[in-house]
Amino acid sequence: MEDLIHYRLPLGLLGKLGAPFVKKQLAEIFRFRESALIKHFGEYVENAPIQKDLQATQKHEILN
Repeated sequence: MEDLIHYRLPLGLLGKLGAPFVKKQLAEIFRFRESALIKHFGEYVENAPIQKDLQATQKHEILN
């Protein structure tokens, strides 16, 4: 899963002063999201062998 975030703070230079606060909030949102995805789908392990019947079951659960 990949996210691409574009945002622009209002109020010009004054808005830029709030950038650290916004970045902190975004980081918290994505930390929460990551933990929720891990709870739901499990930890991601790159190149881990998956049994074919398990893989089919997981696809079915995601589609429904």
